[in-house]
Amino acid sequence: MKLVYFIKFIFCGLLTISLLPSCAHQQKKQTEICIAMLNVCYGLNQLTTPRQFVHTQRYPHVEYIQFLTILDTIKFREIARRHQLNRQQQRRFIQQSARMLNDQYVSQYKKSRPELLDSQLHRLPITNGLIVFEPPTVTGRIYSQQHDIAVYDDSELVIALIDSGASTKHQELIDTKVTQYNPKANDFRLVDTGFGHGTGMLSILAANHPSDTMVNLLPSENYLSCNGLPQGRYHFVYILQCANWIFNQPRVDIIISAWLTSTPGCHKEWIYPLQMLWLAQTIPVFAAGNYAQSPIMDYSPVNLSPLFPDIPLLSVGGVDNTGQPLDYSSYGSSKCQRSDASTVTKRVQKRHSIVTILAKGSNIKVAVPFSPTSYLIANGTSYAVVYTGFALATLRKNFPLVSNKKLVNLLLKTSDKLQKITPYRNIGILNLKKAKLNANMPNYQ
Repeated sequence: MKLVYFIKFIFCGLLTISLLPSCAHQQKKQTEICIAMLNVCYGLNQLTTPRQFVHTQRYPHVEYIQFLTILDTIKFREIARRHQLNRQQQRRFIQQSARMLNDQYVSQYKKSRPELLDSQLHRLPITNGLIVFEPPTVTGRIYSQQHDIAVYDDSELVIALIDSGASTKHQELIDTKVTQYNPKANDFRLVDTGFGHGTGMLSILAANHPSDTMVNLLPSENYLSCNGLPQGRYHFVYILQCANWIFNQPRVDIIISAWLTSTPGCHKEWIYPLQMLWLAQTIPVFAAGNYAQSPIMDYSPVNLSPLFPDIPLLSVGGVDNTGQPLDYSSYGSSKCQRSDASTVTKRVQKRHSIVTILAKGSNIKVAVPFSPTSYLIANGTSYAVVYTGFALATLRKNFPLVSNKKLVNLLLKTSDKLQKITPYRNIGILNLKKAKLNANMPNYQ
C-alpha cells in the first residue's frame, strides 16, 4: 500500500508541474485516461471552494437545494492552460469533476433523508444542487437520468436554444436535426408552448427550403431545444434543468437564449451555472430585451457580465434594416456588482453596458407552427440574438482551433461601432465578414 501511495505521489508530482506530456495531442480514445489522471492527481479537495452565494427555491411539489461547496472555476481555467487541454478534454474534465462533487453531496443528503426515493431526485452537477420532487404518488412524475444524453454526432457543431420549445411540423423544419427536452413534462416531445416564439427562432437558423425572404443560415447542423419557458413564462428551476441538460451533453458549442428573469435586479444565482457552461466550452449568448432604457431592462441575466474578468457575457441588442438601433431595444449600464468579483472585475462592471453587440432584429420572416405553411414577420432582440449565435457558430465551424475567448473578442472588436449614438457608444453592429478576415490575427486574443 505504501508503494502505491509513493508511486502516486511521484507520478502526480510530475503531472502537476507539467513534466509529463500534456493531454492536448492525445487521441480521442486516450482522452478519458488523461482526464482520469487529472481527477486522481488533483482530487476534489483541491478543486473546490465554499459557495459565496446560496440560492434555494420552493415551488408546489418541487424544492431546489444548493450544497455549500462548488468547483473553483478559476483553478479549472489554470489547470486547463497548464496541461494544454483541448476543448473536448476541458469539457470532459469539468463534467466529470462536477458529477463527482454532486454525487458526493447527494449521497450525504440522502443519508439525512432516507425516506426519499431515487425517482424523486434530479441531480444538478452544473450547480452542485438537487431538485427534490414530491413522491410519484403525488406528482405522477418519475425522473430518469438515463435520458439526459441526446443522440448526435459530437464531432459536428451543436447549437442549443433555451426558449419555449420548438415544432418541426412546419414545411421549413421537417428535416431539421433537433432533440428537445421539456423539464415541466419530463419528456422529449418536439412541441412549442410559446405561441411559435421558439419555432421562429429555430427557423432563422435551420429552414430547409427557404421561401421568399426566409433565410437558412445553418440548416444541416445538430440542434438542441430545451423548453425552459413553458407558455413563455420564466421558471428558474426549468431553465436550470435546461442548462444542466445542455451541460451533460458530449458537445454543445453555442447556447442561444432569449429569456428574461421574472423580477429585476442582479440574479447572482446564474453566475456559477454560466461559468460552468463556459468552462465546458459552450458560449452563452443572450437577448438584451425589448425595454429601451427603463428599470426593467435589468431583468436580463446579462447584467451579471463579465463571466470572468477577461471574458464578457454576450448580450445582443437589435438594429433595423438601415442599421439604426431599435427604439425599444434595451440599453444602458448595469448596476450589478458581484460579491465574488475581484477589484478589477468590479471596475469593469461599473462601466458595463447591458448591450455588448447589436445585430439585425427587424422585419424578419420566420416560420410559426400554426400550420405547415404559416409565417410571421418578427421583430425584437429575440431574433437579433439568433444572428449573433449564427455568427459564433460559423466562426467555430470555420476556425476549429481558435479559442472561445478569441471568438467572442473577434465579434466585439470587429463590430461596426456607433460612435455618434450616445447610448451605444463603443457598441457595434455585428460584422461577420470582418470577423472571418481577422480570425487568425494575434491582436484579437
